[in-house]
Amino acid sequence: MPSSQSSHGKLDGKVAWISGGDSGIGQATAILFTLEGADMTIVYKEGEEKDAEDTKNYIEKTTSSSENLCSCQKTNDTRTVHLVAADLCDESNCTKAIQSHLSHFSNKLDILEDTFALEIHSYFHVTKAALPHIPRGGSIINMVSINTFIGRDDLLDYTTTKGAVVSFTRGLSNQVVGDKGIRVNAICPGPVWTPLVPSTFSKSNVQDFSSGGGVPMATCCVFLASEDWSYISGNMLHPNGGVVIN
Repeated sequence: MPSSQSSHGKLDGKVAWISGGDSGIGQATAILFTLEGADMTIVYKEGEEKDAEDTKNYIEKTTSSSENLCSCQKTNDTRTVHLVAADLCDESNCTKAIQSHLSHFSNKLDILEDTFALEIHSYFHVTKAALPHIPRGGSIINMVSINTFIGRDDLLDYTTTKGAVVSFTRGLSNQVVGDKGIRVNAICPGPVWTPLVPSTFSKSNVQDFSSGGGVPMATCCVFLASEDWSYISGNMLHPNGGVVIN
């Protein structure tokens, strides 16, 4: 699990919506966001209730202890985590997941982090439902993949989808950064170990994945969501260990 030792309250007072926050990169991001001061909704796939509850319980236990909070957080308030089970392949579920968040957090939504959208339509549907509620200075973070830039011939459908998300991110940034002041960026993770890796790749290939898990990607998400990235929009961040250089 991510450590709280380097947290600095970069997201104090922010409220985030994170898909896939029950495992892997999404889980690491959810934990780091809360350690930096954010409350959030975690959207997870139906049937993964245990992972979602475990993540919520870990966050509540960690943030309830004053010794685990960064020096700029002087209260002992436990971070609020709202769980929503939803299949984001369906447009109505995307809308319901956003509405559930807004109802729980009094219409406050500062950060939209889409880790686990399965295809391009999910990104459109989630963003369409969320965008009217994100204030100036808010941040949208999409998750792409190194495979978009490698051009994997054995993952053609997945690579194509993630390539579309790159174009979606850039086009959306041009739409909203000027008029609405909302930043839109994406992260393109390199080989990183998540719970899905053993079931997707051969044993010989698993050794090529970074043992750091989702934490390096989560720190990138904190960076993109914070004021540290306030002058950047429409960009792809490439934490891949130098596998692909742009």
